[in-house]
Amino acid sequence: MEAHGAEAFYDSQIEFYHDISKYTVNYSREGRTNNSIERQVNNIDYMATYNNGLMQYYINDSLQPSTSYNNKILNTRLDAFLYTFSIPHVFNTNDVNASLLADATINKKTYHSLNIKFKEIEGVYDDHFILYIDPGTYLIKYMAIDHLITGEVKQFRRYVNFRTIQDIVFADYYIFTPSENSVELHQLFERFNSRDISEKGQVILDSIRITPANK
Repeated sequence: MEAHGAEAFYDSQIEFYHDISKYTVNYSREGRTNNSIERQVNNIDYMATYNNGLMQYYINDSLQPSTSYNNKILNTRLDAFLYTFSIPHVFNTNDVNASLLADATINKKTYHSLNIKFKEIEGVYDDHFILYIDPGTYLIKYMAIDHLITGEVKQFRRYVNFRTIQDIVFADYYIFTPSENSVELHQLFERFNSRDISEKGQVILDSIRITPANK
């Protein structure tokens, strides 16, 4: 977390663009969130907010009833997207169980493997992450994901274009998925090495702006 700029991250409000959408991220050390996504299409302003678990959707500043929009899409585009964007900083909570796995060789380079799971709660999807960390810089270079609101499809991410802005590390990434979702999460890096995995797209963060966090 320190290598990725944890101290600056928790004291900042971060804005950036991905495609035509503007995202705003504001996490506290205690796990509180105040995030949003905005876009304009045909001169109509759309905005969704996620404030400590409460999702709200607006069209031209008018609050919409929850029955008028697809909550799963908003969960994916807002909550899940910004949650994974905020890794590793969101792993500072008491429900996180972190453990080291055997080092992994990816593209002929060795990385530390950090296994992230959570305290089990009955009826709640068992989210699972594996971070592949550069032993020299402690930056996350690859990540395997099994997360409910990313669509329950396992992902493998390759991070590129690292840059540090006001002490916070940002990176773009490529998304890969296996042909069958039954593959174990810890096997995804082997699929990546053997090119037995499909590239599904790239996420590029543009126009990053950092200001003091809203208190």
